[in-house]
Amino acid sequence: MLSGGTYTLIAVPGAVSTYTEGINKYGVIAGYYLDTSGNSHGFTWDKGAITTIDYGNGYPNTYLAGIDDSGLIIGGYGSWITIGSLTYPWEHGFLYSGGTFSIFDAPFGDVVITTPFGINNNSEVVGEYVDSQGMNYGFYLKAQ
Repeated sequence: MLSGGTYTLIAVPGAVSTYTEGINKYGVIAGYYLDTSGNSHGFTWDKGAITTIDYGNGYPNTYLAGIDDSGLIIGGYGSWITIGSLTYPWEHGFLYSGGTFSIFDAPFGDVVITTPFGINNNSEVVGEYVDSQGMNYGFYLKAQ
C-alpha cells in the first residue's frame, strides 16, 4: 500500500500468498491468503492488525473481495468444485457484518458457482456466476 509517500507491505504471516482485493475510505483492506495446504482464508488489515475471517462449517476456502465504508464485507466460501475443465475454490457468496455471515447465490436459475467481486457504499454487489454447463455470466444485486 502506498499512502502519503510511504509504502507498506501487506503480507499475512505464514501465508504462501497474500491478495488484497478491496479498501474503504478508512484504509481497512479486505483480501485473502493461501495457506501451505493451498486453502484460502479471508482477512482484513487495519493499520497493521490482521484479522482472519473464515466461513468455516466444513468449507476449506474463504475469500474477501471488498469492503464498504460502513465495514460491510463481500466475499465467498466453498469447497473445490469442477465444472467442465475448470476448478473453482468457492461456491457461494456472502455478506459479512458484525460477525454474521449472510449467504447468497446469484439470483438466477441454474447457478452452481457465485463469485462476488465487489461492493460499493450503496450496498450494490457485482460478480460472476457459473451455470451447470460451465458458462460464465456477470451479475448485479442490491444487498438488503
